[in-house]
Amino acid sequence: NVDLSLDTADWTITGPLGSDFGRVVARVGIMSGFYEEMAISAPNLDLVYLFLGGDGAGEAIDFTLAGPQTHDLSAGAPFDVLIQGQSGDDFGASISALADLSGQGFASMVIGAPGRTPGRKGKVYVLHGGPTGKLAFPTPLNYVHDVIINEADITITASTAGTGFGESVTSRSDLNGDVQKDILVGAPDAIFSVNPVGAVYEFTVYIGNPYDRTDAEADHVIWGKTDFGRFGAPLQGVGEVVSHTRIIYIDTFEDFIVGAPVANEAYTEY
Repeated sequence: NVDLSLDTADWTITGPLGSDFGRVVARVGIMSGFYEEMAISAPNLDLVYLFLGGDGAGEAIDFTLAGPQTHDLSAGAPFDVLIQGQSGDDFGASISALADLSGQGFASMVIGAPGRTPGRKGKVYVLHGGPTGKLAFPTPLNYVHDVIINEADITITASTAGTGFGESVTSRSDLNGDVQKDILVGAPDAIFSVNPVGAVYEFTVYIGNPYDRTDAEADHVIWGKTDFGRFGAPLQGVGEVVSHTRIIYIDTFEDFIVGAPVANEAYTEY
C-alpha cells in the first residue's frame, strides 16, 4: 500500500487555487513528437494543461527525476501546453484521447464543456495533433514551454442549454462499421418528451470532415429510459460516458457501457 499522506508520490503537481485542478486526468497519446502526453483539467478556470512525457530534454517536467518531487503551477512553475476554453463553459469537465485519424502517428483529443453558467449550451471540442492540427506544438527536440492554444479543429454544440452535453465524453474505434473513428458524448440532463432522462450522442469524426456541428447532427442518439436517471453521466469519476469493453458480443464492432447513476443502472450497448 502507498500512503500519499506521507508525500510518497513521485510527483505532486499543484494547480491554481480554486481551479478544481485535477478533476480529470487523462493519458492522451502522442500528439506531437515522440512521447505521450498527460492532460489535467482545471474546469473552474476553463483550462486544460498538457504535460509531455520524455527523458527531461526540454519538457516542463523531467519525469525521470527520482521522487518525491513537486511542481506548483500557482507559483509560476511551467507547463508545456495550456488549452483555454470559453469562460463559464466548465471546459475540461471531461477529456478523452482520440486515436490517430490521419494515419501520421499523432493522436487527437476530445474535451467536454457542459457549461457552468446558467443558460450556457454544452460543447465538445476536438483538437488534432500532428503537423496540421491545432495541437501542432513544437517537437521534443525544440520544446517551447507555456504554449497557449485557444482554438479547436471541430466544435460540437448542444441545441439546448441545460442538458449537460459534454459532461462525459469518450472516443473509441469504429462503432458502426464505417471504418471511421467515433466519439460518444453524454448529456445526462437531456429531456425526452417531458422529463430529463439523459442521452448519449454518437458522432463520426475524421480528418476529411472538419466542420462544426450540433447535437442534432449526431449519427445516432441513445436515450435513457428512467426519468431523472442521468443516463450518460460520468462513470467512476473518470470523465467518460462509457467503460471501454472492446468486443463483448461476438461480432466485429467494439462495445460500450453507459451508466445512469441516479437510476442505479448501467447498460451495455452492442
